[in-house]
Amino acid sequence: MAEIQKNVDATPAFSAMAKRNKNFLTCTTIIEIVLILAYLLEVVKGARTIGYVLSFGLVFIIPLAYSIYTYKTDAESDKIKWVIGISYFVGWGILYFTGLNYMIVLYIVPMLLAVLMFNNQRLTMVNSGLSLVMVLVVSIYNYTALGMNSPEDLQMLEISIAAIVLISVFNVFVIKVNGEIQAKNDEIIEADALKQEELLQTVAATVEELNASMDTAADYGADTLEHNDALGTAMKEVAKGAEEMATSLQSQMHLMSDVQTNVDNSTEKTDEVVDRFGDVKKAVGNGITKMEGIIKGNHETTQALSETAVSMEELIGKVEAVHKLLDVINEIQAQTSLLSLNASIEAARAG
Repeated sequence: MAEIQKNVDATPAFSAMAKRNKNFLTCTTIIEIVLILAYLLEVVKGARTIGYVLSFGLVFIIPLAYSIYTYKTDAESDKIKWVIGISYFVGWGILYFTGLNYMIVLYIVPMLLAVLMFNNQRLTMVNSGLSLVMVLVVSIYNYTALGMNSPEDLQMLEISIAAIVLISVFNVFVIKVNGEIQAKNDEIIEADALKQEELLQTVAATVEELNASMDTAADYGADTLEHNDALGTAMKEVAKGAEEMATSLQSQMHLMSDVQTNVDNSTEKTDEVVDRFGDVKKAVGNGITKMEGIIKGNHETTQALSETAVSMEELIGKVEAVHKLLDVINEIQAQTSLLSLNASIEAARAG
């Protein structure tokens, strides 16, 4: 809001009074230059003297120069319209009083119209009243002192008075209308100013809300980024744990495979031993059969063979004991394999 108000305050202000003073000085300069050039032409013709031109010319030029200087120092000065208005009236009065021509009354008309730009009723009334008084005074002087009482002179007097009165009434009417229009414009401008102020306040409030929303969005974005970072870290940890679990499972699978391989190897070795002892048992049985045949065929070696048979029976008993022992070992091996498998499964679960 402060920045917006700063930009508004920085906007160059338009001065209506300065504009009026500038235009009024321009109009006055043009009117007075035209009048001076016209009377210089009269000097060339021999109808007027240079002193005459200088007399009323100084009345015009000195106040105009002072007004221009005042405008340079204070463009909104209220003195300019009064200095120019009164000085021009004095110069015009000199011309009208010494001109012996009622048509000179027309020289006051441009000034009466120029002062309208100030929309100042008092200034207009003063200039119009002084002009009318000047016309009456000059007319009375011309009528009584100079004997200007011909019908043509009286007709020109009537025209001069009517012109001053009509112009004065017209100026007053214009000023009144302009005053009403200006008052209405002031009301509209004031209403627009209030609306602009409300609009500025609304815009400022909207900007503040927008800034607050942007700050909230920025904070939310920062929190979201932080949560995303934490989520990413957690996902990395989960992935790492899953990878470690997979590695552990793979290791357990290798371990179970090794255990199974060892169990299979042990079983194969045990089967080989059992097979070999079976072969030995079979060979011993064949030997006994042959020895019994020999005993039957050779009674002379009966005693020796009997002893041998006893030894063989003992050997057979030992072989059977070994065979039973191998069965027990085989059973123990099977239980060991089962226990190893269960331990591997429990280890995998624990991993």
